[in-house]
Amino acid sequence: MIKKTIKDVASKAGVSIATVSRVINDASNVTPEIRNKVWKVIGELDFRPNQLAQGLKSDVTHTIGVIISDISNPFFMSIIREIEKKINEVGYNLLIVSSADDQEKERKDIKTMLEKRVDGIIISSTGQNEDYLSSIVDLGVPVIIIDRKPFKNKFDAVYVDKALAMYDIANYLLSKGHRRISIVMGPRYIMSNFDRFSGYARCMQTANILLDNDLIIYGEFTEAFGQLALNNIIKMANRPTAIISSSVQMTRGILIEAKELGISIPDDFSLVSYGNIDMSTLISPSLTYVESLNEKIGAAAGELILNRIKNPKGNLEQKVFESKLILGDSVKEFVSKTPLK
Repeated sequence: MIKKTIKDVASKAGVSIATVSRVINDASNVTPEIRNKVWKVIGELDFRPNQLAQGLKSDVTHTIGVIISDISNPFFMSIIREIEKKINEVGYNLLIVSSADDQEKERKDIKTMLEKRVDGIIISSTGQNEDYLSSIVDLGVPVIIIDRKPFKNKFDAVYVDKALAMYDIANYLLSKGHRRISIVMGPRYIMSNFDRFSGYARCMQTANILLDNDLIIYGEFTEAFGQLALNNIIKMANRPTAIISSSVQMTRGILIEAKELGISIPDDFSLVSYGNIDMSTLISPSLTYVESLNEKIGAAAGELILNRIKNPKGNLEQKVFESKLILGDSVKEFVSKTPLK
């Protein structure tokens, strides 16, 4: 078989060699239409850019790239541990970077993984670079999306059904008499936050409770934002009686700020968390939380990337887990003046 060259790609795509080079090197001065056309031709011709060529000499580098949003987040670190356990069993190692949920940094991180000639990529994607990720799959580098459902159904993925989880949390709070329920989430543009919102909204609408935009708070999955969110909530003229926190770090921030402000949980606010806090046995009151299933996600992602490396042409797999609500003491019965209809 005659090895294809960059000239062949340029000729078939009807562009210059310089344009093909810009596409391969992820330059910004290329239109999306041209970029997609060139990557399509690259896939059709099975052309391997130089950044991958050296690694392909020996077929594999036995390295899996992992791109997560926050390397300091215990949620992601426990996922990484489980991935590492799975891949170490067959002689693979991890290369880990943190994207900070920034679209441009994530794109650079993806490019770095290609330059390092990884055999596969596992990513908690912002969802903003899926066309680029799709072109990488076309090159023969498998991509597994974790924790977040892909915008486009073109990738293997492992995640928890967050819409169902948020529905269950909101429904539980409603059963305890709460009607004004605030939900604190990460960035609006991330798919998992759309899922969180849709689960929450569906539950409230099913109960004939009008959505109040003031109670729907988008921000960052950080301790600092949890603190800020609680500060904003207590300033509301018509406060919620319950708060849903969408991450452990947010929950930690809410609890820290509550202590600083002399706010009692659950007496002043009921609180339900997505995920439990480390050393939870030392926290009083004990948290009511929905399982984040970190270990399941990590183990499944490690298994899936290895299977995809072995069988690159197999059908796409999306492993979706359902989490359980674990009851603690952070939710108080509220006597509502608005009964459910």
